[in-house]
Amino acid sequence: MLEVTFFERNHRYSIAAKGHAEYGPYGQNIVCAAVSVLLQSYGNYLENLEKYNKVKVLEIKYEDGDINVDALDTTDRIKDLYLMTMGGIEDVYNAYPGLIHLNYKTHKKKYPQKGGQKNFF
Repeated sequence: MLEVTFFERNHRYSIAAKGHAEYGPYGQNIVCAAVSVLLQSYGNYLENLEKYNKVKVLEIKYEDGDINVDALDTTDRIKDLYLMTMGGIEDVYNAYPGLIHLNYKTHKKKYPQKGGQKNFF
């Protein structure tokens, strides 16, 4: 199962994905590919913002079965991108129920979602 954790606190925004969705053969797993491209786009944008001193990137890691994008927002530029990336991952979660486990470490949704399992901390 693919486990995605969203973390938001004190202007720090992090999204981590671990594991695999086991939707198809290795290299053809469209669920993992969809989540990966969303997180890589999020990370690439943050790296560009950091070049102009708009954010502080704490970690960007892209490894097989382990992606982490973590940044500190010093100018209120990350939140919308963070929420957009979260929404995209939730869309994948809803389209492919039971393959993704979502954890929210501070951002609580106010509406019910269909799909796999979600934890609110």
